[in-house]
Amino acid sequence: MTRSPVQIDWTFDGLWPYQPRYFTTPEGRCAYIDEGPRSTHAVLLLHGNPTWSFLWRHAIAALISAGQRVIAPDLLGFGRSDKPNRLDAYTLERHVARLLALWQALGAQQVSLVVHDWGGPLGLWWLSASHVSLRRLVVCNTFSPVLPGRLGQTPALKLARFVSRSRFVADYLYRRRHLMLRDFLFGGGTAHHTALTAQVRTAYRAPHLHAEDRAGVLAFPLQIPRTTSEPIAQQSADVARELRETLDAVPSLLLWGMKDYLFDATTLDSWIEFLPRASVVRIANASHYVQEDAPQKVAFVIAEAIL
Repeated sequence: MTRSPVQIDWTFDGLWPYQPRYFTTPEGRCAYIDEGPRSTHAVLLLHGNPTWSFLWRHAIAALISAGQRVIAPDLLGFGRSDKPNRLDAYTLERHVARLLALWQALGAQQVSLVVHDWGGPLGLWWLSASHVSLRRLVVCNTFSPVLPGRLGQTPALKLARFVSRSRFVADYLYRRRHLMLRDFLFGGGTAHHTALTAQVRTAYRAPHLHAEDRAGVLAFPLQIPRTTSEPIAQQSADVARELRETLDAVPSLLLWGMKDYLFDATTLDSWIEFLPRASVVRIANASHYVQEDAPQKVAFVIAEAIL
């Protein structure tokens, strides 16, 4: 039986006024927005799981108002990008390869990078592989720069690692139950989840209405390394060593929701050790999805940091 397509107003009553552009990859089409002046410098905003570029809507508006070119991709499997139902399409290496192809096609020569959640390791790996000129770095509630790092101390990530040992359990929780959305983004991952409006919730549900659409959501937690000997952890350490001097030479900002039980204060401390010259903005009454808990403050701080 063929499932009837669901008609979605992707503007969500004006919350998302941007039209997607698309580029083709071996695994499927990827959506992105490219707004503002056609500058050779661009602000690249990278989301994580289970969000999409909609997460950055307030920051995008603030950056455009400040005269910045803004590029915000939807990773494959998220947002308006295609959602192939096979896990090998969603390795970190393949996500990075697609980001490299997108950046090369856009003609930008200098970047200010803003990352959140899985956008953190993806962004650092992409910087290492692209050798693009970096102007600014903004890091929001993401993994320790060297994996697995101190993040292994949080009970939530210990549980995520344990769950991921069983593909059956992981498939049920992340794909069938949609735990990342229902229990994290709409639960403990936001300090003010009851304040999320119906349209905001609709916007986050829209890309993954069916379990078959959630292979990308499932693939990320399956890749969380348990030990430093795993390939992802080794690559993370290599990238961190390679980028340390580069990152230390540019203005950087650590913007953190302090109620995050996934990436708690110990994870922030590991970033401070890695980037000792970085400015730090702690938002006390915000959790993992700091962009939803303190939207106007986050937008203002990011725009100010980029200028």
